[in-house]
Amino acid sequence: MGTEKKEKEKNFSNIVIEKDFSSREKILFALYEFGRIKRKDFIDIEKRLPFYVTKNTFDRHIRKLIEKQLVIRKYEGPVHIYSITDLGIMTLKRRLEKLNLDTYIMDMEKKRLIDLIEEKSEFIKKYIFDDDNILKFLELVNTIKSNNSKLSDLKPKLDFLILYLAVNHPQLYPRYSVSEEDFIKKYNIKKWELEYFLEKVIEEDIYHLYFFKISVKEKGINLFFMKNSQYGIIFESTINSHIKKFIYLDLLEKIQYNLESHRQVYKQIVSSLIEGYNLFHEDLRDALYHILIKIERKTMLDLIEKKNLSQISFSKHFPIYLKLLVKLYRFEERKKKEYDIVSISGDDFFKNYIFLKIENDNPKLNSVFKEIDKLRINRNFAEAIEKLEKIIEKYPNTYAFNQYIEILCLMKDDNATLEKVEKAIDLNLHPSLFHFYKAEILLNTRKYQKALEAIEAAICKNPNVLYFYVIKVLILISLNSIDEAKDSIGKVYENDEFKLEKQNDVFGYAWLRFIENYFPPESKKNEKNSQMLILINYLIEIAPEDYKLYDQKISILQFWKPIIYEELFKDIDIRIDLKEDVFYRNLKASFLKKKKQYDEALETIDSAIEIKPNKSYLYHTKSKILFKLEQFDEALVEIDKAILNDSENRDYYRFKTLIYLKMNDYKNALKSIDKTIEQEPDVYYIGVEEEGAEIPMVLYDDEFGEEVLDESTLDDYLIKADILLRLERKEEALKVLEKVRKIAENQNTLDYAKKVENKIKNL
Repeated sequence: MGTEKKEKEKNFSNIVIEKDFSSREKILFALYEFGRIKRKDFIDIEKRLPFYVTKNTFDRHIRKLIEKQLVIRKYEGPVHIYSITDLGIMTLKRRLEKLNLDTYIMDMEKKRLIDLIEEKSEFIKKYIFDDDNILKFLELVNTIKSNNSKLSDLKPKLDFLILYLAVNHPQLYPRYSVSEEDFIKKYNIKKWELEYFLEKVIEEDIYHLYFFKISVKEKGINLFFMKNSQYGIIFESTINSHIKKFIYLDLLEKIQYNLESHRQVYKQIVSSLIEGYNLFHEDLRDALYHILIKIERKTMLDLIEKKNLSQISFSKHFPIYLKLLVKLYRFEERKKKEYDIVSISGDDFFKNYIFLKIENDNPKLNSVFKEIDKLRINRNFAEAIEKLEKIIEKYPNTYAFNQYIEILCLMKDDNATLEKVEKAIDLNLHPSLFHFYKAEILLNTRKYQKALEAIEAAICKNPNVLYFYVIKVLILISLNSIDEAKDSIGKVYENDEFKLEKQNDVFGYAWLRFIENYFPPESKKNEKNSQMLILINYLIEIAPEDYKLYDQKISILQFWKPIIYEELFKDIDIRIDLKEDVFYRNLKASFLKKKKQYDEALETIDSAIEIKPNKSYLYHTKSKILFKLEQFDEALVEIDKAILNDSENRDYYRFKTLIYLKMNDYKNALKSIDKTIEQEPDVYYIGVEEEGAEIPMVLYDDEFGEEVLDESTLDDYLIKADILLRLERKEEALKVLEKVRKIAENQNTLDYAKKVENKIKNL
């Protein structure tokens, strides 16, 4: 074994030196060759293993590799361990191929495959009897490893759960495909185990595999395949090829772009996938068409939110294709009207976007408007406006005014926008559109009475556009005219297209998102401001089965002071009856604890754990309840269960430290706070002092992507210093405090630095 390891290290060194690997490639190649590697093994200057790099070099490159999801980092006690992801392996393979190391890759893959077949031979002989199934199973089992902490509890059943994905590959449909219910019965799997597995592997994508999911609803079967598998690559390239061709034909004006031609592309794609490449069964035609629509809708929303499409789009041409679609996009292909405003919403209706179906009716201006679109995309607004001014002067039309107004909105120039809207109204270019724009601008500038007059003018011109009533509700709420707002809500509910399609859980939630946006968070905490609650109760009255309405009501009630416990608990119970969700059982247990009803709190949290035993936060809550009862040993057991389910959550280690401190067990408290600190953001070194010492600064990204100081991290260092003092290790405590003081000073949080400085003086 020792000789084999040395030979492997020698080969590694030869390749790295001969091919002149960069440090980043060297780290990635080492993780591919030697498997999981500890941080200290990379930077140990005394051992100086073949993959040795300096500490600063390693920290700089490993951070980038983790950001790009090529490497993952795990914590085992105080030890950092790194391993390569499947995306990392694919990236490395492309690099090795460029270096003419194809034979080396083949030899490595062959060895790994032999080892894998040997490891899984007993399971395969017992449960898998078809060659195609075996190949799909091996492909997945080589990737979905049991060493991931999030799947640790599933380890005994993991091979069965992977088999579920293998038999439900589209290539094996309908021969071997099976529904969740039938699979659970056949292999004696618990329902929560399969649901938890799919949640982590498919929804959360913890292995960065990106699965496509195709639902065959009439049979209750779901099919899965990986984007980066050979099958997935053919799927994507087929879509890409058709869309690329369509874009070129459109840009060359060889075809007329409209909804029919748009959908025709999808039909051609589906035909190629089924008949051309024989990738899918004929019965999946409709399912494939719907998955294309679903991907289209998601990418459209991502386009609007201006996300990084290289990370989210499954086709590099798809965003370009969808930009052609903006003016025509319909929600499930609504019937065409002369004009309309369409609301397009995401799965959770967190955001609603309005698209206007207005087309240029002057063919002579097509090329000019294409230029304007390019200028707009590149944010050359001044030049775009200059061209629009010339068009409006010669050919005043709705489309040109609409383009002009949209650009002014992007520039956030409310006065200029309102001026242009007024001019469009004077020219009577569109029956209702510009009255609607006027209402929105006046609403945003808090001129509510004038906004109400404008939206009523729009409704008078076109009473069938439901979104006009949405704006009217927001204006009436702002004017505290609750009864009139109810009337408008009733109008929408009577005619709501979503409701008519029997999507019962959609109506209330979409409405509440509009309404809630006009209530700042602090208003939820003000019991005297009851308008929002009045409206929610009214919505519940007309849509009592909409569980998401209760989500919003509960979110308000839990912040009001004093808390109305009786009403809060009643609404939580109704919410759970409408749709089970352990989050609300956990919430109820937390408030029962707050009310000091500990026995009921324990009973409630135990019922949640029984339903979802893999939810770590449930054990955290139970530990907190036991802590209040001063049952510290039992509290430790529960917090350890939370850590077992989520070993990277620093709040759990922090709470465990608190338990030990209450028990006066300072040695274990020190171990626990060290583990808390291990889970925290990396320390970035930002400069060098005169003495040559590096200056550390603890940073993390906030929800907006900005780097900010994590003060809770600094608090943990202070706790560590206090524990060290209790253990009479004053010198170590001083070093910790001095480190915190420097971080605070460099981040310019002078109050915090002063607090630490006073603490040092008082020692």
